[in-house]
Amino acid sequence: MSMDWICIKDRMPELNSKVLIYKKDKNIQLVGTYLGNCNFHYGDCCQGIQKTCSASHWMLLPESPSEDDDIEVVKNAKDPFMKALSRIQKRHARTIKMLGKL
Repeated sequence: MSMDWICIKDRMPELNSKVLIYKKDKNIQLVGTYLGNCNFHYGDCCQGIQKTCSASHWMLLPESPSEDDDIEVVKNAKDPFMKALSRIQKRHARTIKMLGKL
């Protein structure tokens, strides 16, 4: 998966895809959903009104970490607290697997 910024003049994301957007005029990055017509939805205000904007560039979001990745990181920790957390996570993962078999 490419992790490079893509100029909107070159290509737009697929409709309804969630991407990282860059607003050059404000020099900020936001996560937004492409609505088409160069508009991205990036949030809702308290009255349920969609906040939308245009962007100069966009990029695909990275894959979400898996639960196994989280357990592996903690398993390699040296700190006693982190070791205890690793044991709890392993127990939790086993419980979820057992519940899935019910």
